[in-house]
Amino acid sequence: MSEKPDQPKQSMNEILASIRAIIGDGDSASAKGKQTTASIAEALAEDDPAPTRPAPPPSGPQSHRIGTLTVEELAAELMRPMLQRWMDENLHDIVKDLVAGEVKRKVGR
Repeated sequence: MSEKPDQPKQSMNEILASIRAIIGDGDSASAKGKQTTASIAEALAEDDPAPTRPAPPPSGPQSHRIGTLTVEELAAELMRPMLQRWMDENLHDIVKDLVAGEVKRKVGR
């Protein structure tokens, strides 16, 4: 809302004082009290605009694209060399340990 040039902007203390005066008058609020209420509402609307809600997240899985690849495809492409290196370094020992354990289990009977 735009501020009217003939009405100065009220401070928070002035707004609270006006509210207290209106509440103190009870049901016998005059036209001036009603005008003050409108100016209080206007001042509050100027000082504190209503917050906007963020859009709700989309439901279900989403596939985002980076260039021509989806995020999943890009991640797979980046991880492939790392996984290959790890398998080259560790798979032999893992299989060797598993086979040795299985042989011990079978022979130990």
